Amino acid sequence: MGLRQTDPFLLCFIAVVGAALIYQQLFPHQIDSAAIASRNPWFDLNIHRATEPVMVRFGGDWHAKSRCFDFQLCAVEPMFKGRMKILRVDVKEQPDLANAFRVRSIPHSFIVYRGMIITSKRGQLAQEVLENWMEQGLRTAYQFK
Repeated sequence: MGLRQTDPFLLCFIAVVGAALIYQQLFPHQIDSAAIASRNPWFDLNIHRATEPVMVRFGGDWHAKSRCFDFQLCAVEPMFKGRMKILRVDVKEQPDLANAFRVRSIPHSFIVYRGMIITSKRGQLAQEVLENWMEQGLRTAYQFK
């Protein structure tokens, strides 16, 4: 009898948790772009003041998966020349920036436009997946123009 009374509450809880997980995927966390720019001149110049969308890859040359990911990135980079700036950030050289983006594992990539995170992906991506993700990020970013 008690179980039947809690069923609606349990369903409601599951629905709320599910909605929160979907929301996290659709709308990644945001960064305080102005605050980061005031503390980090590199971020201010290359990301905060950028007029085009910026793809930021957090990783490191010392990390095997990041190096592999960079090969895929080099292959698609010419397709986005003039449409999207592509930057590589070493998490050991810029730990404060990695923390601001809440990078917990590498490689971790973000597409940022006008100080707002448009989308993010964790891990190594196949070339075709990377290209499609970046194209979708461009389309989404230009909806905010």
